Amino acid sequence: MENIKVLIVEDQSLIAASIASTLKQHALEVVAISDSGEEAIEKVDEVKPDLILMDIELSGALDGIATAKFIQDKYDIPIIYLSDYTDQKTVDRAKKTMPANYLSKPFMGPDLIRAIDIAFHNTNYAVKSNAKPVLKDRIFLRTDNQSFIKLDYDSILYLQADRAYCCVATTEKNYKLSTNMKH
Repeated sequence: MENIKVLIVEDQSLIAASIASTLKQHALEVVAISDSGEEAIEKVDEVKPDLILMDIELSGALDGIATAKFIQDKYDIPIIYLSDYTDQKTVDRAKKTMPANYLSKPFMGPDLIRAIDIAFHNTNYAVKSNAKPVLKDRIFLRTDNQSFIKLDYDSILYLQADRAYCCVATTEKNYKLSTNMKH
């Protein structure tokens, strides 16, 4: 099991630092912070993130939506938009890229963690429901109220139903999740 690697694409350094701090408190590894779309594209090749938090308004020629589209055409990485812009035109443009979530600024730490939790749930559900899979080789799990893990499918030995819980047995550890086997 590895930490979930997150790329933050945010041109305001104080906001980026605050996001990084929140992520670290929840066992998510910040592998890079970029302030432009062009730099983010380069970083994706270099750091291979599992999740991207993408501001829509960035320094540089590419905005967050154009950057996300470029990345999604090449990689299967869930993207959560972070934006001051909630106007319908921007939201409609963002929706075309099928983001994992969209979080309006300003937001609090718990809002960010909830958005990540929903994004992982939706990403995992897309794999389960035969929708266009976002992740072909791994799944994200919330192990408790504080942390997330990334499991490669190959490391899962078996699943076991336990009434309202589900146990996931891996080569390294067993996880008891507060969700049923159907989920």
